[in-house]
Amino acid sequence: MTTLCARGISVRYGTRDVLDDVTLSLDAGEAVAIVGPNGAGKSTLLRCLSGVLTPTRGGVTLDGRALSGYRPGAAARVIAVVPQVADVFFPFTVREVVALGRTPWLGTLGRASPADDRIVDDALARCDLLPLEDQRLDRVSGGERQRALLAMAVAQRPRALLLDEPTTHLDPAHQRATLSFARDSALRQGLLVVAILHDLNLAAAFATRTVILSRGRVVSDGRMTEETLRSVFGGGLRVIEDGVRRVIAHDPL
Repeated sequence: MTTLCARGISVRYGTRDVLDDVTLSLDAGEAVAIVGPNGAGKSTLLRCLSGVLTPTRGGVTLDGRALSGYRPGAAARVIAVVPQVADVFFPFTVREVVALGRTPWLGTLGRASPADDRIVDDALARCDLLPLEDQRLDRVSGGERQRALLAMAVAQRPRALLLDEPTTHLDPAHQRATLSFARDSALRQGLLVVAILHDLNLAAAFATRTVILSRGRVVSDGRMTEETLRSVFGGGLRVIEDGVRRVIAHDPL
């Protein structure tokens, strides 16, 4: 069972505290949404959880061991990250980009096996990318590029999947499909899935647990409440529940 813990982590850029004494314990089988205003520290927190950024204070552990103690290849077999933006510097095809997800698992010669190829095929199919597999990544839409990054993470076969605004550039149908896939990966396959989301309704539909950040601190961890949302995002927000769904509504402008 995978457990990813942030223990009192703080990050300072110059004289500004971006994260301030954040403690979280995240477990396999959870679909966790991280929400908060712009500048709240959401992406910085995800970078710390992935091991890309070392906190100024505190630390991150993976299964009880300091994340900084893992070799990069070993950590990449456990944690996959889907960033907000894909910079394209080489004319890779969609399939070639997705195949990069197998890199942590390749042998010393770096050659993909037939089993690796089948895993790439599966990732392309699950992210609805088979018709685009031979297209260059720099010639597909932003949404298709975002799905290619998700497929690359899927091909990595991680135990923890960290998503930084995964619905950016996606149309509503693919937003729902992406988050449904991520949620199912947590609930049915036992992955730990953490996603930064701006749309509060998508967060409410996706998450088994929601962490709200404000000014670098965790102000809520569990379910979004109207009181907390108003205190963090300002007035005009209401939480409506009918026993099946939770909807975050705006008062008329």
